[in-house]
Amino acid sequence: MLAGFASGTTLLEAGVDTDSASAARAINAVTWPPGTVITVQHDDVVHAVHAVHAATILRPGDTLSVLCDTSRLDEVRELITAGHDGSEPTVDETDPPMV
Repeated sequence: MLAGFASGTTLLEAGVDTDSASAARAINAVTWPPGTVITVQHDDVVHAVHAVHAATILRPGDTLSVLCDTSRLDEVRELITAGHDGSEPTVDETDPPMV
């Protein structure tokens, strides 16, 4: 369990793929699962996402750190990494999700 978060919360870090469902879209234009918390790293600068940053455009190569319910992990991965053509996510799974 992550300190300060409910049991069943997972931290995922993944890069936005060129052909992902979230690439070139504003954060608030992506349908994230309820309770999802996101930070975005553009060009090695971390931006915490608050309401005033909801219009931040996600760009290919951005790194997202996402806290979400473990049961919604596959859904979040697909939003970040799966291509519009239905290709499989390309998240590096060398480190298992933190629960």
